[in-house]
Amino acid sequence: MDTTIIQHFTHDHPLKLRDLFVSDEKTPDLLHCGGCHFPVRGPAYCCEICKYVLHRSCSEFSPYIKHPFHPHHPAALFIKGHWPHR
Repeated sequence: MDTTIIQHFTHDHPLKLRDLFVSDEKTPDLLHCGGCHFPVRGPAYCCEICKYVLHRSCSEFSPYIKHPFHPHHPAALFIKGHWPHR
C-alpha cells in the first residue's frame, strides 16, 4: 500500500492513504466518506487525529470548477455540512 500523505481542502489535518479492510466475520462499524457520505471500504485517505476518511476517488475532485453557464468566475465545491456561509 502506498504511504501517500495529502493535505485536502475538505479537512484541516493531513490525510494518510490506508487500506480499510472490513472482515466478513462481524458486522463492521462502517466509516462514511467526508466527501460523498457513502460507506468506505478499501483504499481511503484517513486522518489519524480525528478519524475523518475520504475515498481515494473523492480526493481527486477539484475545489473549483469552470462552467460555461457561469463564465465570470469559477464555482466553488462545498462539502455537505461544511458550507462556509452560515
